[in-house]
Amino acid sequence: MSDIQLFHEQSPNISYEALYRSTYAQVRKDFAHFCTPIDLQETPQPEEMLEAIVTMLHALEGDSLKMNSLFYRIDLSEKKKIPNGDIRSLALMILRREAQKVWIRANYSSPQE
Repeated sequence: MSDIQLFHEQSPNISYEALYRSTYAQVRKDFAHFCTPIDLQETPQPEEMLEAIVTMLHALEGDSLKMNSLFYRIDLSEKKKIPNGDIRSLALMILRREAQKVWIRANYSSPQE
């Protein structure tokens, strides 16, 4: 089991595996505008997603325009830049925000016909 908890409760509408897949698909989609996203296995675990985000953030270091645009796209405050210079903490904030968006969509969107 993962040390990183992305979801406080399981969605009645979607499995954890599907939530993980959807979360990483969202990460890839958002990062694709700014760098080459990293491919992971079909159902990545949170630790793998975190490491991929850290790697992609390193690729964007020094480009404040891209970083600010990424924060806007993900819907994170620009004030939440790298906390104390810790890129892993920033990656975890991004991962949790992306997971939150996926969970909300899974639970509150109307079913697609």
